[in-house]
Amino acid sequence: MVFAPKTGIFLLFSATCIIYTAGAANGQDLSPTSVPNLTQPDFPQEKISVADRPHPEYDEVGFRIPSYIIKPTISVAETFDSNILGSSSFERSDFFTSVIPTLSIESDWQDNAASLYAEGDIARYARYTSENVDNFLVRGNGRLDIQREQTLTFEAEYQVQHESRYSPESQAAVSQAGGGTYARFPTQYALGTAELTYIYSPSRWGFGITGSINDYAFTNEPTLNGGLAINGDRNRQEYVVTPRVSYEIIPGYQAFIEGWGNRREYDSTFDATPEHYKRSSSGYAIAAGTEFKLGNVVTGDLYVGYQDQMYDDARLGSNAGVYLGASVLWNITELTSLKFAASRGIEETILIGSSGFWDTELRVTAEHELLRNILLTAGINYGLNEYQGISRNDTMISGSFGGRWRFTQRYSAGIAGTLQHRSSNVSNNSFTRALVAIDFKASF
Repeated sequence: MVFAPKTGIFLLFSATCIIYTAGAANGQDLSPTSVPNLTQPDFPQEKISVADRPHPEYDEVGFRIPSYIIKPTISVAETFDSNILGSSSFERSDFFTSVIPTLSIESDWQDNAASLYAEGDIARYARYTSENVDNFLVRGNGRLDIQREQTLTFEAEYQVQHESRYSPESQAAVSQAGGGTYARFPTQYALGTAELTYIYSPSRWGFGITGSINDYAFTNEPTLNGGLAINGDRNRQEYVVTPRVSYEIIPGYQAFIEGWGNRREYDSTFDATPEHYKRSSSGYAIAAGTEFKLGNVVTGDLYVGYQDQMYDDARLGSNAGVYLGASVLWNITELTSLKFAASRGIEETILIGSSGFWDTELRVTAEHELLRNILLTAGINYGLNEYQGISRNDTMISGSFGGRWRFTQRYSAGIAGTLQHRSSNVSNNSFTRALVAIDFKASF
């Protein structure tokens, strides 16, 4: 078989990403965040919100080499955090500076596609230097157009991040080590994933299947009293297969059925808790939904299904119930968009006695183009974590605002603010936190 140059580069990108992500870490939410249109692969303009619409006179240009577009950027932000630990009784505020360099490489081909994206996030605190973190992300994507009705896509990602100080999982590991509430440093974890999707849509019927391999790797962290919070027992691999069948009822309305099966395999036979739970599990889900379009104003998709996760340890009860998702875009005018999103699914935990928690998320975001080069945003988020097997429920409500002023194609500045409030039925786990940031971004 002879490969065209573009196909060869596509395979090279894919191979590079596979090598880079081997042995890394993975994505956590198994619920689908959106439903692909299997019979209409092109992305219609009515599905683009105000913030994502092209503005050639202000959009980043980058520079070209044969068949590729390269866009390097760098952002510098200064942020005030009123409660860096997310604590109800030990509030500490601080300023921190973030430097965020990015690099994107995208193909400019008629057929097939490949892209590579890298991002760093270096944060330095003014007073509490123990909170300093260095994060980064590398992602590769590729699409192979086999025939007009068949496509093969690939995505691989590797990143190093840090958990929020108020994460129940991080606090549980510290508590189990007898170290109080907080580790000496934020908990670092590596996260990687590789995903392959095949789509076949010869007519109004469409078929797709996705396979993914994910992997988590957490670091153990010293506690304030000299102990060691064991996070390595959270390391796990997840294997997921997701088939989908869709049918275009009429243009703009597509019904689909989706199912998936997974295996979540923890590296350790037992975790570090006194009860030594076997947290490996198997699960499945099935959902039905639709993609819809109401004129050129409202577009979206939604699904409702049943999810069940069954654990190897008989002391951990299975989690079963309704899971769902929705994503709706309402372009009210040419200058204003509203986004609605909802999801509910099962997530992992190491809290003693709990097999996992149902994570429910609701989001509303407004976008308004004040001027061609000034974009305003505002949003409200609601999150509910219902832990199974124990009497703990956490609710997080946050409001946010933002604005970005693009001076030219190369330079822009922004301001953003967030107010968070978490309430919990477990004592000393409720808090309020405010963040305000300004940033300057340059592209080359």
